[in-house]
Amino acid sequence: MAKEVIMPKLGMTMEEGEILKWHKEEGQEVKKGEVLLEVMSDKTALEVESNFEGLLLKRIYNEGDVVPVLETIAIIGKEGEDISGLLVKKDKPEDTPAQKIEETENQKQVAEAVEQVEAEEIGKPKASPAAKRLARENDIDLSLIDGTGPGGRIIEDDVLKFISQQRGYRTTPAAQKLAQSEGVDLDKIAGDGFQRIYKDDVLQHISGQDTTKVMTERLSGVRKTGAERLSMSWRMVPHVTLTAEVDMKNTLELRSRLNERLKETNKKISVTDILLKAIASALQKHPAMNAYLEDNTIHYNKDINVGLAVAVEDKLVVPVIKDVDKKNFTEIVEEKSLLIKKAKQNSLSREDITKGSFTLTNLGMFGIDIFTPIINMPESGILGVGQVKKKPVVIDDEIRIRPMMWLSLSFDHRLVNGAPAAEFLADIVKVLEEPELLLL
Repeated sequence: MAKEVIMPKLGMTMEEGEILKWHKEEGQEVKKGEVLLEVMSDKTALEVESNFEGLLLKRIYNEGDVVPVLETIAIIGKEGEDISGLLVKKDKPEDTPAQKIEETENQKQVAEAVEQVEAEEIGKPKASPAAKRLARENDIDLSLIDGTGPGGRIIEDDVLKFISQQRGYRTTPAAQKLAQSEGVDLDKIAGDGFQRIYKDDVLQHISGQDTTKVMTERLSGVRKTGAERLSMSWRMVPHVTLTAEVDMKNTLELRSRLNERLKETNKKISVTDILLKAIASALQKHPAMNAYLEDNTIHYNKDINVGLAVAVEDKLVVPVIKDVDKKNFTEIVEEKSLLIKKAKQNSLSREDITKGSFTLTNLGMFGIDIFTPIINMPESGILGVGQVKKKPVVIDDEIRIRPMMWLSLSFDHRLVNGAPAAEFLADIVKVLEEPELLLL
């Protein structure tokens, strides 16, 4: 019996995925556990393995298509097997009365939950959940937007483009008509500088005489996904950022002593490793900072899994170090080093980037002191770390030179109020200034 391959739900916030690459052609044999395709989730690119064996009878979507989670994307079965019934089912219009999605064997393995899906009312345009939410937040009528997704479905990128057009350049009717007849993308034309595109601007673009000299680059892949997630977090989460300065003298001395003992092992403890332990210690005392909000319900994570923001070329990924509170410094160094290596090799797995409950981002190596990090949804907080810099400070009414460092804590004000967040940050500062507390 033919099996349906669905777009997997690779994270709590993932609503749709982009098919980056098919590893199998139609008619090719597929083995269970073999990589079938690559998908761009809401965090990064991941390889999706097949849960079935057989022939790839049909690829329903192409590379570059954006597909809602739990939607059938391919069919695997035996040679000559009749799959017309499955294909007909996929061609049915979505704007029918409410109906339930049948849970297949594949769905049970990858979906955390399959909820009853309510179809759109007859006459309303088809749109992805992310597109509907964005349109609702910006009071936009979806009927005004042309969809570019599969079957004309409106995707979030279409809504973002519509918003940009509404706030950006206007086009004269003559310019619009010429652009349509010549197949010109108006997004690539800057206009006259007065937020209006004329026919002459389109003609200059066609003839290659566009004098604006503006280089353009379309966001795609990890950068596009990252931009969408950060925009969504900034729109939906009420960010508040607190800052505190830390005297790092004792932490740096502890690091030196530990590295002296580890000299023979080729392992080296960094300030980031000690920060991870300090964060874990504070999270144990402040469970609200280790929680997330979903459907007006606060969910408290039992595990302390800290994501570490890693810059790789022109993109940002956040691998997650699991159970930081239960690991010693050596174990943290090993896991962190492995994850950073995999990030640079673009080989992070789904397990490597999921289940995070808090995030750490460090810009100190770039000479930054204070900044406002954006929360990695659905987490409730993120800690930004600045450079360690020697400066004069007053200690016991005397001026002394100390290695000082700024911390910037952004938190979700829906989950955590100012005072508890300040106490959480103060506990991190205390541990860094008295690192022997990590031994208790």
